[in-house]
Order: sequence, then C-alpha cells, then structure tokens
Amino acid sequence: MRTMRHVASVPDMAGPSDDYILLKKIIIPHRSPQASARMAREMLARFGQIGRVLQASDTEFRDITGYGPDISEAFSTSRAIARAVSQVAISGRPLLDNIEAVFTYCRAWLAGERREQFHVLHLDKSYRLIAHDCLQIGTVDHVTVYPREVMHRAISHCASAIVLVHNHPSGNSQPSGGDIAMTNRLVMIGHHMGIAIADHIIVGEMHTFSFARNGLLKEPV
Repeated sequence: MRTMRHVASVPDMAGPSDDYILLKKIIIPHRSPQASARMAREMLARFGQIGRVLQASDTEFRDITGYGPDISEAFSTSRAIARAVSQVAISGRPLLDNIEAVFTYCRAWLAGERREQFHVLHLDKSYRLIAHDCLQIGTVDHVTVYPREVMHRAISHCASAIVLVHNHPSGNSQPSGGDIAMTNRLVMIGHHMGIAIADHIIVGEMHTFSFARNGLLKEPV
C-alpha cells in the first residue's frame, strides 16, 4: 500500500502579522483604510487568526462596528477562492507527488472551523483526486465516524484509496486515542474491501498532522 510518508508536521505559513495584512486587504475595498485596520485588529483579537475570522458566522460580528453584508460576502468569496486555488494544485496529479499541496488544500477547507468535521478524499488507482466528501459535522470536540458510510461513499466513487481528513477546533493537531483507534479500524475494513487508507490528516490551528508521515498507519497482516 502506498502512503504519504514524508517529514514532520507542517506549520501554517502565515503568522499573526501576515494575518493582519491579509485581513485588512480583504476589508479595505469596502471600508476606509482606518476602519479596515480597526476591524482587522478587533477581529484578530477576538478569533486569533484569519482562518477563524473567515469561518465565523455573521452573528459573531454583530458588535464589530462596520461589519455588514458586503464584508460577509467578501469573506465568503475569500474562502471560495482559497479552496479553488488549492484544488488546482492537486487536480489531475497523484497526491503523493505534492503532499504540501494536499495539506494546503485540507487547510483551505478546515482551518478555522469551529466544529469538528470529517471529510474523505477519494483517489483513483494512480492516487489522483476524483471526489471530496464532507461526511459528518460534529461538535466542538467530537465528530462521529461511520465506517459503513465511509466505505459506501468510496465504493460509489469507484475509489481505489482514500484520505481521511478531520479538524481539531482546539488547535492541537495531535491525534487522540480515539482518532488512532478509528483509523486502525478503517484500515482493517478497507484492507478487506480492497480500498487503501493512504493517510489520515488532522488540521489544527497552526500545524497539520499526517498519520502516514508519523508511522501510524499499520498495514493489516
């Protein structure tokens, strides 16, 4: 079975100062430079990083002076652009050839989300992306994974392999005991069904954890 085994964890590339500059650039077409700077500072003070700002709901901004439908639309457009750009980097080529692009893609979907989500990337026999499903949205610290549904979706997409992806809203990308047990179970089930688990990626606040890179994908004997 091919896996995505590479070097250690991957930090988010943008630091706090970069977050401020990027956020101000998103806001400034709609507000004065002074208002844009103030709003960017207030939003980052509240949410910590740009990913969480862009994923926040409108109600969470109701007491920030200057926030309105146009800013909401700008944030939504920024999310969509980030996801589209990250998908271009992995489309039509084996995911194993550019693991950094895979992490960027996963972060574009899940960094900053306030609830745990479980996604699956479906791959063909050459490990090219053929489909992406969000299977479950859970709570702030838990998402339920149903192996039957995971395999059903993989079969429906005619996938030869899959990449499991979920986020930790707490910010810590390290896997829990439950994450490891669930992954081992899916590896075993996939083995019997001819569907390889190429990796399990966890998106945290600043880092992205890979089961394959850290030797946690155990092939069934």
